[in-house]
Amino acid sequence: MSTYSTELSYRKTAAVGASGVELVIALYDTLAGDMGRAIAAMRKNDIPARSKAVAHALQVLGYLVQWINGEQDAEFARNLSTFYAHLQRKLLEAQANQSIELLEEQIKLVLTIRRGWQDQLDAQASKAPEPEPEPVMPRRPQAFGGWQEERASLSWSA
Repeated sequence: MSTYSTELSYRKTAAVGASGVELVIALYDTLAGDMGRAIAAMRKNDIPARSKAVAHALQVLGYLVQWINGEQDAEFARNLSTFYAHLQRKLLEAQANQSIELLEEQIKLVLTIRRGWQDQLDAQASKAPEPEPEPVMPRRPQAFGGWQEERASLSWSA
């Protein structure tokens, strides 16, 4: 199994049960990774790999555009739309001009925005109440088999 397919399997597994913000962060990670793969392909003069990486980055960007919710915060939605449009133009420009520098600049921007999403996730986590531990009743001796843990019963009968 290749490193890329291993990473893909890991990400698919991590996506199950993830919150919306966690999924956005995962898409930003994928976007930065795609641009990094495009840079590596440019350095090797591997045109098919470069094209595949940029095409996938554009696809991920399309997913991010679809997630914009203008109903909650219109200004934030406009800013994200503007950023994504800028990023799309720069990806296409970098692909056409085979510009490693331009891709490196975009990776920095993506990682900066990703850090903002991560900060939001961390702030949400710090506000969430800690789950209470499940109560366990003390142990009692069992007639012939040693000790047994007694659990609280939800029903009672006479």
